Amino acid sequence: MGNAGVYFQNNSNAMLETIVIEDVWFNPSQNNNVTVTVRNTGSISVYIVALYLNSTPQTTTSPTFGTTGISLLVGKSVSIQATSTLTWSTVKVVYISVATSRGTTVRGYWSTSN
Repeated sequence: MGNAGVYFQNNSNAMLETIVIEDVWFNPSQNNNVTVTVRNTGSISVYIVALYLNSTPQTTTSPTFGTTGISLLVGKSVSIQATSTLTWSTVKVVYISVATSRGTTVRGYWSTSN
């Protein structure tokens, strides 16, 4: 019975967790950097643990994910800058995913051109 309680507690917390990708900036003049702004619109704090561009995990980010992820309090946002291997002059659409430590994922497609 104890394991069931832990399972439901973890899943109920995941239901309270909501994040959105608020803004995306592609910067070809700075090593093909991309800046992804994520906002916590849920009712509990979250830890952002991964950023993916075209399903490839981004490991060179600022701030870094560290061992626990990037803390994001309720109502707050964070801008995560990643140095990508993609070239914005040739790649026109990017599939971006952001994941939390509880498994919540937000994803979508963004255009790299005007």
